[in-house]
Amino acid sequence: MLEQAAGTITFFPPGGTDDNLECTWLIQCPSSVEQLQFERFSTEANFDFVSLYDGSTEASPQLLSPWSGSSLPSTDFASTGSSVLVLFTTDGSVSSDGFEVSYECEGSGGRGSTELQGSNLLVTAPDFNRVLLHGGAVAGTCGLVLN
Repeated sequence: MLEQAAGTITFFPPGGTDDNLECTWLIQCPSSVEQLQFERFSTEANFDFVSLYDGSTEASPQLLSPWSGSSLPSTDFASTGSSVLVLFTTDGSVSSDGFEVSYECEGSGGRGSTELQGSNLLVTAPDFNRVLLHGGAVAGTCGLVLN
């Protein structure tokens, strides 16, 4: 696991996002995620969503309710604890471009991590599911949702 105190999650698959995806990225910092900011955002409005959770699971309180479309969320986000879960889901039709979000651990001198997690590791091409690290740990999965 890579350990960095700041990083950028970039998810822009060539040709757009696939249908029926569920992707998660878990950001973990020693104390808290001080800043989480969307840099680019383009998902199918009202059908493909990014959500942020103030903790390591979907049962955690939401920092960002499911967000879609082409406008950036109008605020930066911070956690109350050491983890933030980023969840991206798509429906069964119409692809979109993707999104990019950067994070920074409190103090940035400490070590943090980003972990991709999920069910089936079916989408693995590193050219479009990329995490750029600047200085948490990074891991994750992006799998097809099988109905």
